[in-house]
Amino acid sequence: MTDTITDPFELVLQIELESIQDEIRAVQQRLQGLETEQREAEDAEGEALSHASAMHAYADPLVLATRIEESRYGIIVGDTYFRTNHPAAAAALGQAQAADVAVQRASAHVIKLAALRDDYLYRLLPHLNAALDTKQKELEAHRQTQQQARAMSIDRSWQAEFIRKLRGEA
Repeated sequence: MTDTITDPFELVLQIELESIQDEIRAVQQRLQGLETEQREAEDAEGEALSHASAMHAYADPLVLATRIEESRYGIIVGDTYFRTNHPAAAAALGQAQAADVAVQRASAHVIKLAALRDDYLYRLLPHLNAALDTKQKELEAHRQTQQQARAMSIDRSWQAEFIRKLRGEA
């Protein structure tokens, strides 16, 4: 479309319009990619939750069987005393805690993707659509102005009217 335009200002407006349209297409493609990535991240989060549940189902009874409360007599589950005297429970607890960290990371990734998607969807796209609308109106107004100028240059009857008004005849 830009190769048929002879007016430099209209050409600039058209290029800006096409640039905004390209940005909108890029954001929409990124949104589609984000939706896919978010579904995959949610699946990974579900798998991490399942794994963490399985690890806790194994570790929690072992830890409870040691009959050590979390802060009884200054002994904390997971400290050196606990790890030395209850190696199986300590190993299982370590695996369960690692699974909990994996769940937290997966959840944080899901939240990050959702926030990015919302930013694109509710901030960036409306801004670009408004800019596109403004640029389209600006281009249309310029084209109308150019069309009116061409019409005035073709139809010279306005000149005679203008000259009569200047002379005070009409």
